[in-house]
Amino acid sequence: MREVEREDLEPEDADSQELTAKQRRWKQVDFFQNKTKAPYFDKDHFMFRGQTKDKWKAPYNFIDFETITSAIPFNQGMRPYETIAFQFSHHTVDADGTVTHQAEYINTSPGVFPNFDFFESSQNNLRKKPRICF
Repeated sequence: MREVEREDLEPEDADSQELTAKQRRWKQVDFFQNKTKAPYFDKDHFMFRGQTKDKWKAPYNFIDFETITSAIPFNQGMRPYETIAFQFSHHTVDADGTVTHQAEYINTSPGVFPNFDFFESSQNNLRKKPRICF
């Protein structure tokens, strides 16, 4: 990442359209090289299921979660490739584009089946933020 140059990715010049894949890749490299810590949110082109943001009410809620399906079960009683949810993070975006980290969960305990704690933690967190945009 330190050695990548703009010419290597050939991103198109920015215009009023949403980011292209090449522009997004360059933005990731640029943020890395300049040690930019602030999140990037393309608030002008944000949409979901074909609806533009003007049909939504802020704050917008985003949940990122990670799961694994391992061929070898982690716990007794599990089956191969059973889904294990072990991490989530919850962020909100205000109408002005301000991103706020709300909560997170990660299971780091060996031998502990995390799905129930994952679900309980996510539900308790989301109950605190009643305006979910789905």
